[in-house]
Amino acid sequence: MPRSYSWQPVLSPDGRWLLLALVDEPTTNLFKLSTTTGELRQLTDFQGRPTIIVRRASWAPDGQSVFAAIGERDADIVLIEGLRP
Repeated sequence: MPRSYSWQPVLSPDGRWLLLALVDEPTTNLFKLSTTTGELRQLTDFQGRPTIIVRRASWAPDGQSVFAAIGERDADIVLIEGLRP
């Protein structure tokens, strides 16, 4: 089970689902959790790409879609020489 991310779940307009961002390093995916049965459904699959949800995610007004701003992390390291203190 992926671990929870640092923002609060978002309740769907009809109150039946919570939208969650769960981290399975290096990827963050979105899931919805039923408020009645506890069923967990994965909504996105970034397939291990280093992806994060950079702000909150939210439900569309009709509750059929979600919106999220995502970012892809990069692990390049750059050495800068010759800078003066």
